[in-house]
Amino acid sequence: MKALAPSILFLILLFFACKDKEQEALWDYEKLEKGAYVRLIDFGQDYFDIKQPEIPILKPRFEFVDSERGNLVEQYRLEVAFRDQSPQNRDQSKDFQFLKQVGKREFSIQESGNWGLELSLELTEIIKVLNLELEEINQPDGVYFRSQIILKDGRIFSSENSSISLRASAFKNFFDFHAKIFCPISAEFYSGLYTIDYVGDPPFLFGGTPFTQTLPLEIELSPVENQPTVRRIYGIPVLCELTSCHMDLDLEFRCGKSYGIPSHTNLRCREAIFIGQGQQDLAEIDLTSDSVFYLNLELDMYNDCGAAALPFQVKFTKLP
Repeated sequence: MKALAPSILFLILLFFACKDKEQEALWDYEKLEKGAYVRLIDFGQDYFDIKQPEIPILKPRFEFVDSERGNLVEQYRLEVAFRDQSPQNRDQSKDFQFLKQVGKREFSIQESGNWGLELSLELTEIIKVLNLELEEINQPDGVYFRSQIILKDGRIFSSENSSISLRASAFKNFFDFHAKIFCPISAEFYSGLYTIDYVGDPPFLFGGTPFTQTLPLEIELSPVENQPTVRRIYGIPVLCELTSCHMDLDLEFRCGKSYGIPSHTNLRCREAIFIGQGQQDLAEIDLTSDSVFYLNLELDMYNDCGAAALPFQVKFTKLP
């Protein structure tokens, strides 16, 4: 019995040591700063219509999350920046500038019971703040936002000083967000059955042509969900003389111009050979009629095949 005493004493000491560690962890938690963050409720449209810059299309709705259901938040501050992603013009990007600040009187109770806010943002206001001209922006440029919330006690929270765990999708953290620049088109426009044919002689790659040698070919342009300016060609034959060839090819209609979104083919050298817009100018399209349009493409090999990129043009003609 005496031999067991040291073991029992050791277990008792170990138990209280563990309890002290647990209590210490609780005390550490109590010392943590309790802040607030912005949680997305509904984003709605995620783009600006460049043809209607004065209409507030972007209307994100969100709520504030803190220990008092958002009641600790006194002000919401928003900054905006512009990222030029159009390769055809010089870089017009603008760094973050102050856009607006919204006070407590403009907050409202959301369905969850938390205080929140719905923004109403228009492109005209953003262009003015960033000292841009409407002619300087185009699809696929982007508008980027970052926000801060200011609490009653003066503390400020943003994505920069919030816990990294809040970036998990479950929290729907909405300090920072962005919107695209679009010229939306209806789902019926530039959709349906077309024939596709080369303009001039097609280029040859190792004895094969970009599509099939039996052009003109009948294809179908299909709208893509949540991408109002993109059309997809499912299963178009590409480089059929050289490899298993059917692939999907996406086209984008960018405010009066056509763009072939680069996609990798099934043919490889060291890396996949791509088909897409490349470095050529975008072809002009008619925004009033979708009966005929042109698309500039190229096979891009990044020198892996010992050959330069091969540019070519195709013509799309809508079938009745």
